[in-house]
Amino acid sequence: RFLSAYGSRNDVGHSSICADGSPQAHYLTQGYKGYAAYDWENTKYLLCFGAGFIEAWRPTTALLRMFGHMRRGTPVRAKIVQVDTRLSVTAAKADEWIPIKPGTDGALAMGITYVIINEKLYDKDFVSKWTEGFEEYSQMVLRDYPPQVASDITGVPVETIVRVAREFAKTKPAVAGGERGASMQTNGVYNRMAIHALN
Repeated sequence: RFLSAYGSRNDVGHSSICADGSPQAHYLTQGYKGYAAYDWENTKYLLCFGAGFIEAWRPTTALLRMFGHMRRGTPVRAKIVQVDTRLSVTAAKADEWIPIKPGTDGALAMGITYVIINEKLYDKDFVSKWTEGFEEYSQMVLRDYPPQVASDITGVPVETIVRVAREFAKTKPAVAGGERGASMQTNGVYNRMAIHALN
């Protein structure tokens, strides 16, 4: 009510350190405050940050079904890359598990973003039509998050960061998603913003 009295829509609360980091990140990057609905049926590459895709990511039953669909290979078997601090069930069932230091998911996402921007692997048409602030964002990423910096922060090798960035950018359609593992940190909303920006 206090924010409404002043005409502000910037209601960002304490729940951002849980799964609610996702709606907060979506609001701050895209202007909608809710969970994302991804096109899992057509996804060919999933870069999953700290989300228990087959354990606890909502809606759990629907995602279990989509996991089965993605693994069947109709029309193409999706590649699943799990970024996680532990060998979770999802990490064990993924094509690749990338172990990471807790709370550093955003730094990895920014290192991946660096490669995509630096090598001009992003969708230029989409960026020109649908984004604001891309030039400023690019300058910050290219200045502060080269793969070596991301590697030093996360413990993920530079070669892995570069390879995953190229795979993610060149495989269409691809989804970068994350949940509690990336969000349940003091920097959780920032982690989720960096992950969501990959989309």
